[in-house]
Amino acid sequence: MESRINKFFLEDVIFLFLLFLLYIIGDLNSNNLGKFLILIAIFSTLQLIYRYKKQDYLVIFFIFSILYWIYLVPYYYFGIPYHYLLEFQTIEYTNIIVLLQVSMLRIMFFAIVPGKMKIPREMFSYRNNIVIYYSIIILLTTMVPITLALHPPNLSGNYSLETKSSIWFEYVIIFIIIAGVYSNSKFKQILLISISIIYMMMPLLYGKRLAFLMVVLTIFNLFFAGKFKLKQILFLVLIGFIFIRVFAGLRVGMENMNVLQFLLGVTDEGVMSNNQGGVIVCSTTYYGLIEENIFDIIFRLKSLIGTISGIFIPSSLNLKEAYINIVAMDVSTIPGNGGFPSIYLYIWGGFIGVLFGGGTFNYLIRKSIYSRITAIYFIFVLATFPRWYAYNMFILFKMGFWLMFLLAVADTFHKYSKKVNT
Repeated sequence: MESRINKFFLEDVIFLFLLFLLYIIGDLNSNNLGKFLILIAIFSTLQLIYRYKKQDYLVIFFIFSILYWIYLVPYYYFGIPYHYLLEFQTIEYTNIIVLLQVSMLRIMFFAIVPGKMKIPREMFSYRNNIVIYYSIIILLTTMVPITLALHPPNLSGNYSLETKSSIWFEYVIIFIIIAGVYSNSKFKQILLISISIIYMMMPLLYGKRLAFLMVVLTIFNLFFAGKFKLKQILFLVLIGFIFIRVFAGLRVGMENMNVLQFLLGVTDEGVMSNNQGGVIVCSTTYYGLIEENIFDIIFRLKSLIGTISGIFIPSSLNLKEAYINIVAMDVSTIPGNGGFPSIYLYIWGGFIGVLFGGGTFNYLIRKSIYSRITAIYFIFVLATFPRWYAYNMFILFKMGFWLMFLLAVADTFHKYSKKVNT
C-alpha cells in the first residue's frame, strides 16, 4: 500500500512542479507556451479520470472540468476567440487562469489513493423518520404550484438574460438531500426521485440548465453513485452533452446550426459563444482587474469578509464586495455571473489562497471516508459543482451552511423522537 501512496504522491508532485516551472521560467505572453500548457491541462485531467475510473461520481466531475480545456484548443491553435469580449482575453491572462485552475485541481486530489475512496452515500445509513421525510415531501410538492404561480415561465420558447426564475430551484437541493438521508425504503426513494424529476424539468421552462444539472447530480449521488462503469458514464455524459447543446441552440433561437456551432458554439463572426468561454473570460477579467489594481487589497479583503458574513445576512445588508461579479460589471463587461473557483481563491488570498482552497477540498474528500456529516456535505459539493466550479463559490458557503444547519435540526429531532418512542 505504501508504494501505491508514493506513486500517486509522485504523480501529483510532477504535475505541480511542471506547472510551477512554467510559471517561473516560461513566457506567459507566449502562445507557444499556451499550446503546451493546454495539452498539460488536458493530459492532467485525463490522468485523473484514469486514476479514479472506478469512482463514477468523480469521473463526471473530471469530464465536466476537461471540457473547459477542450474549448480552449481552438483559441490556442487556431486563433478563434473563446468569447466575443476581448478586453481581458489575452494570452497572458488566459495562461495564468489555466495554471491556477489546473494547480487547484491537482491539489484537490493530491495523493488521494483511489483504493481508499468510498462512495459518499455508503458512509451513512438511510434513517427512518416518517415525520421528517413526509414533511419535506409535502413541502416539495406544495412548492411546485406556488413557484410556478409566483414566477410564471415564458413558454414562448425565446430565451433572454432577463428570464427570471426562483432561487428555490437551487435551494430545493437542501431538502432533497435531507429527505434522501431519511429515505430508508425503496418506496420513499422512488417517491423522492419522482418529485425530484419535476424539479429537474421546471428550471428548463426558464432556460436554466444549471439548476437542472444540480438536481440530476443530487439524485445520482444520493442513490446511484458507484453503480456505473467508466464506459457507461462516458455514454451518459455524451447523451447529456448532446441534450445541453441542443437545448442551448433552441433557447437562443439558432437556425441552420452547423457542426462548429453545435460542438463549440462558434458564431458566424468566428468567435465562440458557449458557457465554457464565458467562464474563462470572466476569470481573465477578474485577474485583469487585480492587475489594474481595481480589485485592490482592500477590495479583496472585504470580498472575503463579505463572503463569510453573507451566510447569515441578506445581500442587501452585506458588503457589496462579496458579490464580485456585480462589482466587476460596474467597471467592465462580463457574461454570466462568475468564473473558476481558483480565481476567487486568488482574489481572496493570492497563490496561498489557491493552495489553501485546494487543500481544504483535499481534506474534505479525505474526511468524507470516515464521517457521516462530511460525506453528506461532500454529496452536496458533488451535486452543486456546475455552480461553484463554473460560476460562484458562494453556494458552498451559504447553501452548505444551511444544509448542515437543517440537517442538524432534523437529526436532533430524530434523536429525541427515538427516545420518546422507547
